[in-house]
Amino acid sequence: GVRSDGRRPLVRGADLADIAPTELTLAGVAVPAGWPGDELAASVLRGAPLPPRPSHARLGNQVAARFGDWLLRGLGTRDLRLWDLLSDPAARNEISEERPISLRALRDSMLDRE
Repeated sequence: GVRSDGRRPLVRGADLADIAPTELTLAGVAVPAGWPGDELAASVLRGAPLPPRPSHARLGNQVAARFGDWLLRGLGTRDLRLWDLLSDPAARNEISEERPISLRALRDSMLDRE
C-alpha cells in the first residue's frame, strides 16, 4: 500500500540492520563490504516484496530471533528457548523440547547473519 504522504511503507520482514545499507543505497553511496543487513531500496521505492526471513536482535550476550509466530531467546547460542506466540502470545510456555527442529532452524539463521 501507499501511505497518505505518498511514500510506500517498508514491507514486513525488514530488520533494523537493514536501515543503514538501504539509506546508503538510496543516497547513491556504495555499502561497505561486510556491513550487516540487506539493502532494501527496491522495497522502499517500488514496494517489491521481500522473501520471508527471520529477524534478529542482539544486546550484549542476549540474542533473539523471530520468524512468523516463532520467538527464540537466549544467551549467545547456548541456553536458547523457543515459544509459539500464536498459541502463547505472552511467551509463558517454552516449547524447545517439543520443537527441536524449529529451535535449530532459528538458531542457525542467527549464526548465518554473523
